[in-house]
Amino acid sequence: MISSQTNDFELVDSTNNYKILKIDSAENIYIILAQKKGLTYKIVSLQDSLRCLKMGQCYNLILKSVFPENQLQKDRFSVMRYGSVRIPLGVSKELVWDIFSIQNLKGLCLY
Repeated sequence: MISSQTNDFELVDSTNNYKILKIDSAENIYIILAQKKGLTYKIVSLQDSLRCLKMGQCYNLILKSVFPENQLQKDRFSVMRYGSVRIPLGVSKELVWDIFSIQNLKGLCLY
């Protein structure tokens, strides 16, 4: 196990953490697919020149939905706008019907 000086994140190889499957970009946004316990999560982050998350690695991430907390019927949406980028929701049953951000993520780097 490799860990940081703070408790914000740890780089570990464990099925209890999120494995980075894919990193893509659209305009000024990174779109990251991460998997945990067979489910895939779509994560968004504003682009930064730093590249720290690596595909195939596992990270302990704290995800937060980008939907407003009072949004009751988010499952009726097929596309969500994040900034000026339209991001499709749930294209398979393994993909969680939501888009997430990570509070301690800048670009692709955890801090």
